[in-house]
Amino acid sequence: MRHYNYFFIISLLIFAQSAWGQCAFYDRRPRTEVVIETGHAVVDNSKARKDFPATTKETTMGLTVAHISHQVELTTEIKEAARQQLCMRVNLVKLIVSIPKLDVYIDKKYKPGSCQYSVISQHEQKHVRIHQETLRSARAKLQTALDVAIRKIQPVALHPNEDPQEPTNKLLKTITQALKPTIDEIQKETDRKNQRLDTDKAYAADTRKCKKW
Repeated sequence: MRHYNYFFIISLLIFAQSAWGQCAFYDRRPRTEVVIETGHAVVDNSKARKDFPATTKETTMGLTVAHISHQVELTTEIKEAARQQLCMRVNLVKLIVSIPKLDVYIDKKYKPGSCQYSVISQHEQKHVRIHQETLRSARAKLQTALDVAIRKIQPVALHPNEDPQEPTNKLLKTITQALKPTIDEIQKETDRKNQRLDTDKAYAADTRKCKKW
């Protein structure tokens, strides 16, 4: 579990203009960072095709399951202003986009070392590369989306006894939701590329590589 120290941020729209004025001296645009983690494929050769975690075509003897996940981390600092007023600003907004699940299933009737296993594995590794390379190539798109999502971030006045956790959570949720359309777009692009790979013509070509199936 990630540990947050003095994590707080909120939009001007939530507080009165007077509160913002007390912390205007503390204004500075947050730094941003995009981290991409493409994960590693794990092969499962213990299931029959009918037991795969998703429906497949009758001619499909392998399956790759993956999804994109994202989370936002905020780092802030606190400074005391006049009349015991606390001002908090965000120094860093980090976006972590990952593929936490990247599982490859190969029908258990085809054992490692067999022609069929090799052909299926090669096909599924193409899907793995599509997932990983599409996410890696989306870095600039993710950076732009993050920059847009944080445009309204400003320092905020906070009373000494005020708990910053609730507004922090609200902002984290707001930024995460703002990034979701971009994440969904990347997922759809990945799906389109995978669909172009899974054609009847491609399956027929793979089938011809081995004598028996």
